Amino acid sequence: VSLGTVLLPTLSERLSRGDVLGFKSEILTNLKILMLMCLPASVGLFMIAEPLVQLMFERGTFTHDQTLVVTGVVQIYSATLIGASLSRVMGQSFYAFKDTITPAVAALLGLILHVCLAPYMMARWEIYGLVGSTSIASFVNALFLFTMFYWKHGGFGLSQLLVTTLKCTMATLSIVLICWGLNQVLETSTFPLLLLYVGVAVSLSGVGYFLMCAVFKVEESQVVLAKIRRRFKKK
Repeated sequence: VSLGTVLLPTLSERLSRGDVLGFKSEILTNLKILMLMCLPASVGLFMIAEPLVQLMFERGTFTHDQTLVVTGVVQIYSATLIGASLSRVMGQSFYAFKDTITPAVAALLGLILHVCLAPYMMARWEIYGLVGSTSIASFVNALFLFTMFYWKHGGFGLSQLLVTTLKCTMATLSIVLICWGLNQVLETSTFPLLLLYVGVAVSLSGVGYFLMCAVFKVEESQVVLAKIRRRFKKK
């Protein structure tokens, strides 16, 4: 959401100067950074969903059975993070062209799909079906926006985006292995142990992920790390 909000003025400024190539380059760069950040966030949230829910809610009348239900919901929503984020950034590209109709149509299409899918999926998978329907609608929304952009304004380097996405996906395997390994050696039976597990898992996963990005030569990871270093130096 923050990336999309910051992106709109930059895109509008590019178009005001007639710099369409720069406009498309800006979209591509931001989509690469989006995938760099969203993929590990989605995978990480999926992997630590249960201890995270335990840490936040499992006390008093909130039982472990309820934790398992909420865990499933969080794990499905972790995928929605990617679809919703892509929709947000692509929507800004249309707003920069002063096109408010296409994002509205995309949102309406996603809503109609959700309304149609939800009853059927809820009948089969209960609450998980409802959440799954939301996730599917978010990806359809994003796909519609990508398709309409290509149709109206041409391509902007989709192959480069796919390569970056593939590299980041491979890098997220480090998060899976780290979380799985910690689950084998750390207990999560008490609040302090849950807090330790979540803290260590997030920290090690972040380090492992960016190390793997360096191995796979994901250029955007260096851009993000450089911005983080500059931010800390200012403080």
